[in-house]
Amino acid sequence: MENQFLMRLCRLAPLEAADQTAFRRLIRKSITVEARGVVCRAGEPVEFFPAVLEGWAARCQLLSNGQRQITGLLLPGDFAYSSRHVTPFASEEIVALSACRIALISRRDLHDLMVERPGIANAMQVYAAVEYAIASVWLVSLGRRNAIARLAHLLCELQHRMLQVEQHKPNSFSLPLTQSDLADALGLTPVHVNRKLQRLRQDRLITLKSQSIEILDLPFLKASASFDPGYLDHAPAVARQHALN
Repeated sequence: MENQFLMRLCRLAPLEAADQTAFRRLIRKSITVEARGVVCRAGEPVEFFPAVLEGWAARCQLLSNGQRQITGLLLPGDFAYSSRHVTPFASEEIVALSACRIALISRRDLHDLMVERPGIANAMQVYAAVEYAIASVWLVSLGRRNAIARLAHLLCELQHRMLQVEQHKPNSFSLPLTQSDLADALGLTPVHVNRKLQRLRQDRLITLKSQSIEILDLPFLKASASFDPGYLDHAPAVARQHALN
């Protein structure tokens, strides 16, 4: 499972074998977090960077009235933090949405490795650029897309991101999210999410079963949401540009 994180990094910015070996040494320990368990609480000191080796997690902002906004979904192979300039204290809560195995990577060790190995520093910089692009697209969805397009766009994004680490399942993938989770990510109510999921099912665009989803007509779903995966795929060109500088 550790290779999924390296797979994602290498896809964004190819790493030499020595860099990959050095990075593997950072993953010295991992923990298991049950579904709905807290990986990191807002306000806690950031000494370790969580990397999702297995399962799904989320970055969340909690409101005083008990509501939450999911600000990012962390899939297998994702890193909870993407920059060496992370604030000393966590600004968001990281929660497991399913049972997860989480690698805890020392912040200091990662910083030292990035200083020693420019290839790893470049890969992490490109990863940070992709994370920023995802956050920007989410903001556009929340502000400008209607509910059905918002949901369709998110499903297309998740399909594309999962394909990067599970290439043997092009149009189906695990989706361990409740309707409340989707609502918190999309800025909708669970009832509204349920209605839109039912519409996608009735239109024979998706099927849902046992926490998994199959997209039956991916080109149509992409077109309906104006989904362009460029913000997820532009990174290799960025990495090559960094290598030339």
